[in-house]
This record gives sequence, structure tokens and C-alpha cells, in this order.
Amino acid sequence: MRWRNLRKGFTLIELLVVIAIIAILIALLLPAVQQAREAARRTQCKNNMKQIGLALHNYHDVFLSFPIGNMLNYRGNWRISILPYMEQAPLYNSLIFESPETWDDIFVGWVPKEGGQVSADCLHWPADPDPLTGIVRDNRSLIGFIMPGMNCPSSALPKNSTLGIMNNFCDLQTMDYVGISGGADPLLDNINPGARWDPSLNGMCSDVVYSGRMCHNGLLPNLRHSRIGECTDGTAYTIVVAEQSGAVNKVDIRANYWGAWNGTSMNRCPHPTVTGCEIVCGITTVVYQINANSAPGGAQPWMLNTVLNSFHTGGCHVTLADGSVRFISENIDLSNLIKLSVRNDNIPIGSF
Repeated sequence: MRWRNLRKGFTLIELLVVIAIIAILIALLLPAVQQAREAARRTQCKNNMKQIGLALHNYHDVFLSFPIGNMLNYRGNWRISILPYMEQAPLYNSLIFESPETWDDIFVGWVPKEGGQVSADCLHWPADPDPLTGIVRDNRSLIGFIMPGMNCPSSALPKNSTLGIMNNFCDLQTMDYVGISGGADPLLDNINPGARWDPSLNGMCSDVVYSGRMCHNGLLPNLRHSRIGECTDGTAYTIVVAEQSGAVNKVDIRANYWGAWNGTSMNRCPHPTVTGCEIVCGITTVVYQINANSAPGGAQPWMLNTVLNSFHTGGCHVTLADGSVRFISENIDLSNLIKLSVRNDNIPIGSF
């Protein structure tokens, strides 16, 4: 009789206690798993930027300068130039960079024709066959191509963006790493108007255009090369490429207008006669704080001062001119961030 009275199974209270304990364990475990995954993604993003830094240095070893930040007449930007040093030499060798002869031809050379439909001539600029190889080069190989290591794994933004004005009719990649053309400090306008907001006081920044400013005091400026020898602030204190993988007020304004490969529009933003600028791609002049939620002069992906940002908590990665990669806090003093973006302001900066 005693054996027959033994309970078989759990009581309701015991079952609820077990479920509660399991729920607590899951609640404790999931954040740790998410943190581990984000740490891995953050490490991968840092490695991406390290490879970009090595590619830029390899380019410098060959040509004794960094690549042009933005090439004339939409012929591409620095991302095109480092393709051979990112294990993409065959792709680079298949491209052509002839200048379009007319304004209408620009839309045949690097962006689609009016109407925005993907077609056989999208990104196509016809060229005569190579006399030695017989190969006809064109730029259609960039359509749909995703360059490895140019997107942050933590980013929630698409690799082929079709958002708003950044509509990629040609299905071109949008990238998460932007070249630094320099830094502009609006406060300098009240101190030294002749400096044109240029911390180096050399007048290498444009007047206000589209509520923004273009500067040539960085290492990847518009329409010109720069050399390590020009980096008088020290390569460990000058940013050459920064992360731009986040959104500004939930809007995607990464510097990828007409895709990641495009250059500057026509012959604008020259130096030293910098007066005006129009449409840039792949570069930015730093004016705003990291992860800023608004950017009056950079509210479109083709403007001059798009924001450095990321989906990482608290800041973003930057590649310095010495090839190292640092994570910079979004709480860094803006004046120090601008100094880090300028290669020759000769203004000391402490730890960051």
C-alpha cells in the first residue's frame, strides 16, 4: 500500500518553478550570446579596415602617393584605385577610365541613362579592342559585384542600396568605409575668415556649397594625390579612412551616390582655387560628430559632409595613416576629431 501511494510526476508548482529557472537562464544567456556575436562582427569590421589600410600603403609603395580621393568626371574614386591591392587585379584591368565627351555621355559612362533602367549599356563606355590582347574593356563587370571586405557585418543597411536618392539603378554596391578628404572647423570662420574653416590655415577648404564644405587638407582629397610626407601631424594621428556603416536619423546617407565606385561631378572642387563643389562619392570632409543624428550639410549621400557612424555601440572604427585601426568614441571632442582628419594642422592632440 505504501508503494502504491508514491507520486508519479511533478506538481504544478514544481513545474512552474522549473520553467521559471529555465527562463531566467535563457534571459541571462541570450545577451551574452548577442554580445559575443557583436564582438565577432566588430572584430571582422576592424579587420576589413586593416586590409584597406594595407592596400592603401601598398598603393603608396608603388606610386609614392595615396590614390586620388575622387577622380574627375565621374571616373571613380580611391576604392577603384586599390582594387589591385585587394586581390581584384583582373577586375581592375577590365575597367576603363576615359572621360565622357559630353554631359549626356556621363550617364553612359558611370551611371545609367535617363529613366533609370538596368540595361546592357549601364556603366558601359565603349572602347576599341586592345591591340595586343583584343580585349574590349568596359565597366559592366561592376554591376552586381560585391567587393569583399567593404561592408561592416554589424550594419543593418543593404549592400546594394535602393533607398531614396541613392537609388542604384545599376545594382551597384554601397560601401561602409569612406575616405577622409579633410576636416573643416566652422568656428574658424569667426577667428580667421581667410582660412576658410581650414584648421591648417592654408585655405584648403571651399566656401559653403549645399550647406557643406569640401577640404583638401586630408589624405584622400578631391582631384589630387597626397603623400605620407605631407602628413606632418604624424601618421598615427591622421585618419585616412573611417567607418560609415550607420544611418543618420534612420536615413541611409552613406557616401555612395550612384554606387560606391563613382567619382566627382565634372571639374569642381579643384585646389588651390577651391570655391565650389558638387556631388562627391566615397569621401567626406569631417564637420560633424561621430554618430550625429542630424547633418544639415550632409543630408544626402552626394553632399560634402556625410557623417561618420556605425551600428557598433558608442563609436566607429577608423584607419590611421600608419595602417593601424582604432575605435573612436562618439564622445570624442569634435575639435579633436577634426584635427585627426587634417594631415598638416600641426596642432598637438592627446590620447583619443
